[in-house]
Amino acid sequence: MPPLPWLEHYRRELERRGVPLSFQKRFLEELQDHLIDLTEEIAMSENIPHDKLSKTITDRLGAPEHVATATAAEYAQGRFAARHPFLMFGLMPLPAILCLFVMLGISFWLLGECFSFSDEGTLRPVQVAFAYTFMWLCRIVPFATAAALFTRAYVHSRASEWWFVSAAAQVLAFAGLFDCRIHYSDVPGKSSLMIGFPVLSGMWPPSLDVLAMHGIQVAVALVIGMVVIRTAGQRRSSAVT
Repeated sequence: MPPLPWLEHYRRELERRGVPLSFQKRFLEELQDHLIDLTEEIAMSENIPHDKLSKTITDRLGAPEHVATATAAEYAQGRFAARHPFLMFGLMPLPAILCLFVMLGISFWLLGECFSFSDEGTLRPVQVAFAYTFMWLCRIVPFATAAALFTRAYVHSRASEWWFVSAAAQVLAFAGLFDCRIHYSDVPGKSSLMIGFPVLSGMWPPSLDVLAMHGIQVAVALVIGMVVIRTAGQRRSSAVT
């Protein structure tokens, strides 16, 4: 069994710092599993008497006060998402992605004002490159950013996994359906930029190259979310050990 004095001291410190019981319970369960493994490891490898085990655990993990302070700080970061999971994970993903699109579009519009058309009314080469850059950023940046933001909110809030699944499904569905493409022509006024959903514009079924791009958009968002979860797990493990 893990050393109860350390665990109980840690629980009291969490309570003193205002961490709610629901959050305490989830974190204590995870920490107790780790303590069981660590206690068995110490008892087998170092042959320490039971009465000195708590001191050894404290040396390994740190003082309960310090660990509780780190836990309370993590709770404070994710407090809004923990208290309002429906608002955070159920309603906000799609508006957040749209806001990211608006911010991206405004930024490129302001930059685009720095360039002018050629005397013949055609696009300059730098404008063509600028447009293709905008197209690629539209395909990747909003979904990757949303994946990072909502995964981080989930990790810090410790909300139900189903809320995270709800947010992830919205982000990935948007990434899988969204399309942005450029039709460039040397004829003045014939170039165009298409932003939207092929399934809603009659362009269905899409071609293989379009499906490949949609797959890339989904894959990037998935990878970003996995990296955030993995990084958070490594930080938590290093803080505990």
